[in-house]
Amino acid sequence: MAQDFNNDLKISIITEGSESNAWGGITNNNLLQISKAIGGFKTVTVSGTSHTLTPADNTSDQDFRNLVLDIEGSVSATPYPLNVPAIDKMYIVKNRLDRDLKVLVSGQSGVIIPTNQTAILYIDGTDVRDAITYLSSLNLGSALTVKNGGTGYSALTTGRVLIGNATSSPTLLAGSSAGQVLKWSGTAWSAGSVSSVSGGSASISLTAGSSVDGLSIELDPSTITGTGTIGLTGNINVDSVTGTLPVLNGGTGSDSLNNAGIINNVNTSLQTVVSNFQINPAAGNAKLFFGESSSNPEFIKHTVVGSSGQIEVFTNNTLRFAVADVAVSFLTSIGAAASGLIIGSTGGRFNDIFLVNSPNVSSDKRLKNNIQDTDIGLDFINALKPKKFKINNQEDNKFHYGLIAQEVEAVLDEKNVDKKTFSPWLLADSEDPNSDQSLRYEGFISPMMKAIQELSEKVITLEAKVKELEAK
Repeated sequence: MAQDFNNDLKISIITEGSESNAWGGITNNNLLQISKAIGGFKTVTVSGTSHTLTPADNTSDQDFRNLVLDIEGSVSATPYPLNVPAIDKMYIVKNRLDRDLKVLVSGQSGVIIPTNQTAILYIDGTDVRDAITYLSSLNLGSALTVKNGGTGYSALTTGRVLIGNATSSPTLLAGSSAGQVLKWSGTAWSAGSVSSVSGGSASISLTAGSSVDGLSIELDPSTITGTGTIGLTGNINVDSVTGTLPVLNGGTGSDSLNNAGIINNVNTSLQTVVSNFQINPAAGNAKLFFGESSSNPEFIKHTVVGSSGQIEVFTNNTLRFAVADVAVSFLTSIGAAASGLIIGSTGGRFNDIFLVNSPNVSSDKRLKNNIQDTDIGLDFINALKPKKFKINNQEDNKFHYGLIAQEVEAVLDEKNVDKKTFSPWLLADSEDPNSDQSLRYEGFISPMMKAIQELSEKVITLEAKVKELEAK
């Protein structure tokens, strides 16, 4: 081809050796179009719901090449989209529409220019960006308006208070005499006076609405005499208070509390005790709750042995003993008749339990259901693999004798015994097959009895056969 337009400004690149009689005119047109990109100004009239600047392969005047675009017209979309080509180029865009203008590469985020505002933009080949996002200093010819983040004033008179006025410049409020305060009428602020509290008894009431934040009250003791009250209504956040706040007003009624002090939730005075604290069951179903409510599992810690021993009483029926920050639950589900009590947990086990007698295990028929003859015996017991081993992190370094839970699990699978209903084998987390496994050794007594019975039957049979052979 004689000309190539494969560039962002669609400038004609003449193929070497071509356009021998026209290259001068083409070059002149190129220079004119380049000058438009450097400093060209074009008023672009738009309409409808969007407008697109589409480049063409020629050196004729095209809107997209101009540096400055003055956008005007009657449009219906808000913000109004002005689609520019995905090239590398700088633009100065003035929005003279009656609504926001959005300059973008089609399908991208772009930049929004408010009505009657001008922006310096650039296209990075992908989308439109703000060309200026930082200024080390800025001198304005006029005060920055409220709408643009300013006050609308170039200077403020000392002592004046700014009162908001929507997007217009704030009203400057000044007091007319010493001792005046800001007063809210319900619709506007004004400078006013309060009743004198010098001598005798007077009352000052300041009301903060539920949406007011940051109300500050400061009284100068050197100018206040006599007695009086300050009434506060609404939501009040107090940074600091001197004196005592009554129970009736959300305080304790005292400037200090001893460790036996109790505040009665009926009376508004301070209640104290000097003897042991007791709850009288005879008065009814007496309960003592710690936390936000009786259903909240908050707890109270009481130190009983130095700083390392605590008894933690939970409101979710758990009593826990902690030594050196290692907690072990030793009574849970207190009073739950159906499930009984639980001593310890999978994460907190006791090392030794010292007893005078063997544990008393309930075995009353009336406490059981679905009673059946043992279905595992000698075959199951023979498949088990007794082991000797040492326990990790044990100081005595002695051998223990017993079974490995994972090997018992393998025997259960081999013998088609349902692990979910075989109580001597357990998972710490029944939903996690990789959680710690444990065994209840007493659960193997019944299968061993069954195995002994089966062996006894075999011995009886063998003895009979021996006698029969000896008699021949």
